[in-house]
Amino acid sequence: MELSLFDDDLSEEEPPSDDQPLAARLRPTTLEEYVGQSHVVAGEGLLANVFRSGELNSSFLFWGPPGSGKTTLAHLVARASKQRVHYLSAVTAGLKELREVVELARKTPGRHLLFLDEIHRFNKTQQDGLLPVLENGNLRLLGATTENPYFELRKALLSRCRVVQLEKLRAQDIANILKRALAHSKGFESLRVQMSEEVIQTLAQTADGDARTALNLLEIVISRGRYSADGRLMVDDKVLETVLNDQNLAYHRDSDRRYDLVSAFIKSIRASKPDAALYWLASMLGGGEDPKYIFRRLLIAASEDIGLADPSAIAVVTSCAQAFQWVGLPEGKYHLSQATLYLATACKSDSTKALFAAESHLKRNGPGEVPMHLRDGTYSGAAQHGIGVGYQNPHHAQGRSRGAYLPENLNEGSFYRPGNQGYEKVIWKRMSCQTDGKEA
Repeated sequence: MELSLFDDDLSEEEPPSDDQPLAARLRPTTLEEYVGQSHVVAGEGLLANVFRSGELNSSFLFWGPPGSGKTTLAHLVARASKQRVHYLSAVTAGLKELREVVELARKTPGRHLLFLDEIHRFNKTQQDGLLPVLENGNLRLLGATTENPYFELRKALLSRCRVVQLEKLRAQDIANILKRALAHSKGFESLRVQMSEEVIQTLAQTADGDARTALNLLEIVISRGRYSADGRLMVDDKVLETVLNDQNLAYHRDSDRRYDLVSAFIKSIRASKPDAALYWLASMLGGGEDPKYIFRRLLIAASEDIGLADPSAIAVVTSCAQAFQWVGLPEGKYHLSQATLYLATACKSDSTKALFAAESHLKRNGPGEVPMHLRDGTYSGAAQHGIGVGYQNPHHAQGRSRGAYLPENLNEGSFYRPGNQGYEKVIWKRMSCQTDGKEA
């Protein structure tokens, strides 16, 4: 357990160590130094009043992507409210460490604040252990998570906290953070770094809204720079290119970021936007996504979003997936691209959801009776009870079949309705001819 105490005298701080990562050395100590999240800290933002009044009367959950400033914001809130801060990480801590903090808060005068990083890592029992802590009011909670708290945390815990959603930092915010690092005494001021605006902006874009990643990249770039004759450290495009080629841009397989990219990919296909679909496909591949997972989503989309508007879609995606298994990466990207482009440019129909409409009807109304003429009438004595009587085989009735094929009070068209795109236009015309205005 790591314990940090912020009391009334906040002016005396330990000088930063050169051994600390750059992100830790440059952590903002005032709200003026904090970059981004103005919707939270300014105006009518959820935390704006804390900084104005110094009063912290609620527990908060900070939900945002990596490097968006969750931990820094927690430190600033603690300073503004002059609370004693106890730091725990749910990765390594459990109920034992939580009880130690509670006991320390009970014995030590003053107001106390527990900052629990990666709070989503706590299991249900551990989350329940937080409830009494929040009830007695002696200890406020600031939880930080990169995962959606509405999925990962118990409702009882959510009801006792206010969720503060932090946004991914803008590229210009990241660029400002990088410039601060180059000019700051705790950063690289003494090295007199010569770096063009273009290099800074490229670093900012590559970091994808993650300030920690940006500063880590900056450290690597600086380490590969060359000194000029006048003692300046030169970082040019060539140095930047070598660093970026070495970076692994993989995202966490279970993170919101992963599912956001997949969602954007499928929605772009559904909207018939091939360029957007390719962009999100490239983003997933750049992040290290498993191509098998991408093909799985493409196979789903082929039936969910294209369906009978283009019956060949499922065959194309299946063939591309099989070809990929033979070829692998990198050439297999052609097959991913072909499958993606075929679906994105195909006619669309979601009429296959008709099955779910039928399932929903059954759940609401229960199973209906099979009409008598459709029941199995092959056994002796069935006809005496009217079972199987009146059935007309379409093959023997010029392709036309009279009579009901659904339980009572249900008609054809209750679930499946052909769309007006692609092959489903043909299906609609064919069905119109067959019904002839009556039940088929």
